[in-house]
Formats: sequence, structure tokens, C-alpha cells
Amino acid sequence: MESPFGLIWKISFSMRRYISLLLFIGLIWGQQEYNINHIVEQDSVYKKKFSDEIVNGNVYKMFDDMKVQKGKMKNGKKEGIWTDWYSRGTIASKTSWKNGNISGTCYNYREDGTIEFRTENINSNDYTKFFYDNSGNPDGYIMEYRFGKMYQGREKINYSRGDPKVLYYDKGRLAKTEYISWKTGEVIKVTSIYRMKRIFVHFIIYLDNTPDSLIFKGCDQGCIYLSGLLLVKYF
Repeated sequence: MESPFGLIWKISFSMRRYISLLLFIGLIWGQQEYNINHIVEQDSVYKKKFSDEIVNGNVYKMFDDMKVQKGKMKNGKKEGIWTDWYSRGTIASKTSWKNGNISGTCYNYREDGTIEFRTENINSNDYTKFFYDNSGNPDGYIMEYRFGKMYQGREKINYSRGDPKVLYYDKGRLAKTEYISWKTGEVIKVTSIYRMKRIFVHFIIYLDNTPDSLIFKGCDQGCIYLSGLLLVKYF
């Protein structure tokens, strides 16, 4: 008859083997890899093409013969930090994901490796951009986005050709545009749209039926009434 100690040792050994097997399977599963060109998004969940397999594991992209990691997926949704690269091999962006949604702090870079802007995200549509100069230092340009559109602040728009411009937004309305010389960095032109809109929002213009008089009156309702033709020129 086998002693109790021998029986306990056998049970303990079997349990260790079973746990080791589970750990090995979990390790293999965690190392599952997918080519980004071989997966597809269906109803907000990524699956392997030509199958119902939900993506769980690392996702990579091939650059020539190099396998470059992009990020991880859990239950078919992006999770953690995802990295994009320029074709020359420098980093383009780092995006933070949580359960398939952009979350937290993200970074975008120029091809030379300097940071162009970072975003502090509430979600994919509501976030704030903080911009940096060519040396990677904050340049003071900040723009808040709501519902994916500019809402409050200022943002510089650069073009591969032509002068850059700075857009100023006030509570979702374009207030001013500055055009900047790419040679000198000086403001060469300023246009304002918001002030013209405010005239029409806050005032009512009446054109009286009498042929020789124009009558301008205030209106608390914010409406405009015209009974004739009025030509306004702005300087």
C-alpha cells in the first residue's frame, strides 16, 4: 500500500505539470501574431480575414523584409500603445487605446523625430491638441476639439507649398485667420469672419418703405427684416 506522503507527492507533481501546461498554452496564445493586412474590422471588432477568428495578440506590418510591431489587440479591439512609422523608419505617432477607443495621451512626430503635437483625449472625438516648434518645444498653439471639430483656441496649418496660416476659433466659430510668410515668419494678412457675423446676430436692420430713408433699429429677437435692397461694404 502506497504511503500518504507518496500519494501527496504524486498529486502535487501532477498539479505542477497541469499548471505548467496552462501557463505554456497561455504564453503561446499571448504570442499570437497577425499581419495587419490579413485582418479586417467588422462591427467594431477585428477578425482574421476569411475566418471568424477574433484577433487576440500582437499586430505587425511588413516593411520590405522587416516585421515591425504596431500594437496589441484584445478580443478584437486595440489595446495599449499603437505605433505608426514613416517609410524611412522613423516614428510617426504613438496612440493610446483602451477597449478599442482612443484614450489618454497620444503623440505625433515629424519625419526628423521631433514631436509635432500631442493630444489629451477624453474620447475619439473630444480632445485637445498641444503643438510644438521644430525644436520640439511647446510653441503656445493649443486647440480644443469637440465632436471632432475645432472649438476653442488656435492652430497653425502648414502646407508643403505656400504660406502657413493660423486659425482662431471661439466656441466653435472661426474668429480670425492669420496668414504667415514662410520666409520671414511674419503675419502678412489677417481676415476676420466672426465680427461680421456678430453684426447680423445682434442687430436688426430695417429698410423702411419710404423711398428716401433707411431706418436701422435694434431687435431683441435676433431676426432680420428687409423690405428692399441693402448693400453693405466692409473695410
